[in-house]
Amino acid sequence: AEATEAGIPNIELVKLAARGRLRHVAYGLYHFDEMPPTPLDQYFEAVRRVGGDAHLTGESVLAIYGLALVNPQHIWVGTSRLVRAQIPDWMKVIREHVPADEMEEFEGIPVTTVARAIRDCAATVMRERLLDAVAEADRQGLLATGEAARLRRELQTLAMICIQTESVPRSGDPLTQRIHTLRFQAKATRDQRLGEQCKTAISLQSGARIGQQVAQGAGGA
Repeated sequence: AEATEAGIPNIELVKLAARGRLRHVAYGLYHFDEMPPTPLDQYFEAVRRVGGDAHLTGESVLAIYGLALVNPQHIWVGTSRLVRAQIPDWMKVIREHVPADEMEEFEGIPVTTVARAIRDCAATVMRERLLDAVAEADRQGLLATGEAARLRRELQTLAMICIQTESVPRSGDPLTQRIHTLRFQAKATRDQRLGEQCKTAISLQSGARIGQQVAQGAGGA
């Protein structure tokens, strides 16, 4: 899309790739290897591979901002669509619907807000690191007015509930983990917004499972 907007026909991209001037990365995605690499290249590629409303989510958002000392093994990309394209091992894609007011851009890369990322990581990143992330994000002006105080209250309440109930159930699936976390947070704060987010996440999870069953059925046909 960017090439077309710049007046470069798709056929020219194919020709340049054939001559070795461009490297074909994925469908509709090319890389100009003569450009010096940057630390953001892989994040940009991850989002472009998924396409549509794809965005960085969870620990990858904290990582791109340099918060909470996270170093995720994968780049986490969220999207509301069911992705059927082959995804490289260094990426993980989860289905999630993120409201417009919880989305922003970092150097042209769609990301969830830092506040959303901190909440999403409440059950997977140490609370002390998240509290440090809240303080640093607030210092850098990455949080809306009053958001730092709300995040601190939510993290503290979640910690108290974890103590009372042993822990938030852990899962290798980020969407399932988010559902667990939202349930705990909604119960702790009685925040209707969190309850609605939990319902949306459960709906997306159900849709993803149905999609997987359909794909498996087609593969076995």
